[in-house]
Amino acid sequence: RFPETHDMRAALLALLRSRRTYHVLIVLNVIVGGALCLNITRLGGTGADAHSYLALAKGILHGHYSMYWDLPHPFPDTFRAPGYPAYLALFIGLFGTWRWAGLLQVALFVLSIHLMFRVMGRSGFGTAARNVFLLLLLSSQNVVMYVSLVNPEVPALACLVIMTFHDPVYRQPKWSTGIGLGLLAGFVFQCRPVFLLLPVARCVVDLLFFRARASWLTNATMLLVFGLTLLPFSIWNREHHGVFRPTPLEGGGGVFHFGYWSGRIPDYHQHRYW
Repeated sequence: RFPETHDMRAALLALLRSRRTYHVLIVLNVIVGGALCLNITRLGGTGADAHSYLALAKGILHGHYSMYWDLPHPFPDTFRAPGYPAYLALFIGLFGTWRWAGLLQVALFVLSIHLMFRVMGRSGFGTAARNVFLLLLLSSQNVVMYVSLVNPEVPALACLVIMTFHDPVYRQPKWSTGIGLGLLAGFVFQCRPVFLLLPVARCVVDLLFFRARASWLTNATMLLVFGLTLLPFSIWNREHHGVFRPTPLEGGGGVFHFGYWSGRIPDYHQHRYW
């Protein structure tokens, strides 16, 4: 019994270490992920949050950070940070449509996978680890679908992977590394404010575990540039809402209130799960 188990384990490891398995899994991921994204696009799917992101992008192009920019007196937004709406506004302003942003998201997703494989190789993981990742990705189409949706997940993911790839602990930093990391961290935060403390946490990890290898000049530059990226939206909040803060005034609080009250209002039926 034990020799058979050993043989099965050896055969499985040999399969995972095979370059042919790697190429087959790449093709399968392209076929399955591509079919999913093309089907979503063919059916006109853009995601549940697309209306607000696109409305904010059009508002930016019309000089108002508001979903209701076409009203006589558009009220300033309280729910979303401006990173992804500004990203969409750039493409709409240049090409007249957000669809080009979707094509860039395909490239960003592929780049993320490529750089993550580079990071895995740098850490000593070989083909077997890549194949395990590709198997997990093949069964995680709920992640791949964001490539074709109007959502900030893919640009934010790409920035996080680029930051990991250029980690100054593992790559010799240049004079521009700290500036680049700060700008990337700023964009990630403006897409998903939950990452507000990520640059600080990154420096704390260096202090605790990589003190001898850390580049403190790069870290200081990153924190400075990241802090500067927080100022425009903070000043905008101060001007329009009277509160100097880098995060949206409402944020997820509105969703919590919707969820709390939707089940308590008599004869009210909510068609979204809060």
